[in-house]
Amino acid sequence: MHSVSAPCPYRHCFAAAAAATLVMALLVSPGYAQKNVRVHAFDVSASRTWNVFHNGNLVQTANSSTSGAVQFSLVGRAGDTIRLGATGAGAIAPSPPTGLAANGDSVGCAHLVWNANPEADVVGYRVYYANTPGAASTPIDSLSVTDTTAVVCGLADGTWFVAVRARNSAGLLGGSSAEASASVSNGNAQPPLPPQFINASGGAPGCITVSWLPVGDPTVTGYDVSYGASSVASGSASAYDAHVDAGSATSMPICNLSAGTWYVAVRARNYAGTLSAYSSEQAVTLVVTAVAISNFDAVASGSGVELQWDVRAENGIDGFRLLRRLASGGPDVPTGPALLPGVESRYLDHDVIPDTGYEYTLVVVEQGGAETRSAPVQVHTRALILELEQNVPNPFNPTTAISFVLPKSGRVRLSVYDLRGALVATLLDGVSPAGRRSVPWDGRGRDGRKAASGEYFYRLQTPGGVRTRKMILLK
Repeated sequence: MHSVSAPCPYRHCFAAAAAATLVMALLVSPGYAQKNVRVHAFDVSASRTWNVFHNGNLVQTANSSTSGAVQFSLVGRAGDTIRLGATGAGAIAPSPPTGLAANGDSVGCAHLVWNANPEADVVGYRVYYANTPGAASTPIDSLSVTDTTAVVCGLADGTWFVAVRARNSAGLLGGSSAEASASVSNGNAQPPLPPQFINASGGAPGCITVSWLPVGDPTVTGYDVSYGASSVASGSASAYDAHVDAGSATSMPICNLSAGTWYVAVRARNYAGTLSAYSSEQAVTLVVTAVAISNFDAVASGSGVELQWDVRAENGIDGFRLLRRLASGGPDVPTGPALLPGVESRYLDHDVIPDTGYEYTLVVVEQGGAETRSAPVQVHTRALILELEQNVPNPFNPTTAISFVLPKSGRVRLSVYDLRGALVATLLDGVSPAGRRSVPWDGRGRDGRKAASGEYFYRLQTPGGVRTRKMILLK
């Protein structure tokens, strides 16, 4: 259920989530007992048939467009309730799951089991849990599962309350099951087993890359990587020189290391913070280089690739060059300036194709002309998604800029509406290329006059969907 209202005395426009049910309360000017009202709901589920209920009575049906908008008219008065209910496949939420049972153990876990839902379109469940009653309404956390069993670990001592809701193929969640409870303790919590099959190898200059297989234990929440210049396994040292929290990852680089032999081991950590014994120890020998590239990384960022590095050189650095090629193969080509200053440590490459794999190499140019290349790093650029950004500035006077991102070329219409749903201005109506684009608005309407101060909606219509935001004009 999604409740929305808007101060529109004659015409109503509502921004709605793409849900199966939408409820609205009519606001009609006090001087009118009844009034013909036209309702325009947008950002609803596209291309679907909707039943229109007026004060609980089915009065008509309406179809939403491919862009996710539905319009209809009726005679209403202040306080009347309108409900849109989607029809067809996936429009009806699943029934509440039955038979939920929960048992706690002595290692901080609750074990849940329930009956499968009878609906054929149920594809999974959402499990809610809390340490006070009302798990589904005020959960501490939740998790998605596809089976009719679940294990929730990392729980503190005490009674935990759990509930389950079914989810269908349309993404709708049904009602909550009856709540169950489980008594959990941590009296028998034991250290986890250590990670197996650890591997360590030299990577970029001054770096060791460590990887391992995950521990198949639901109580394990992360890993610690320990390293040092002396071997613990051989008894040369009682402990490693340093350790770093790897989180839940199963690989990580260790950089800024000097030349020599380094010893590495990994421990698993459970929800209580208890560490396992060390994994088998691995030894890696790093070789002295005149240039140490301790870090070179590429990360997809917005519509580009952000490159960062950390370099030390005995003879000083004259500058950097960046080489790029397609991950699928091909020659290295320069990207960015011919020579980045030696004080730089990052560069944002905008000249990339969305949803494409690239390989970058950093070339360090020393004073004197000698060059050292990093190990190549790979990155996959982000696929463009339809996005309507918040106008800048907002609030604004007298002008603002509205930016949007198109995943592919197509016809675009960018319009401004007032709170009554009346069209104020059409800023763009035509074919636009894929990518990011910014369109200005000078605060004037179709008649060339300056619009009044207040709130406005701006709406982007594309073949791939519709997006709407709100902005404020101040004078």
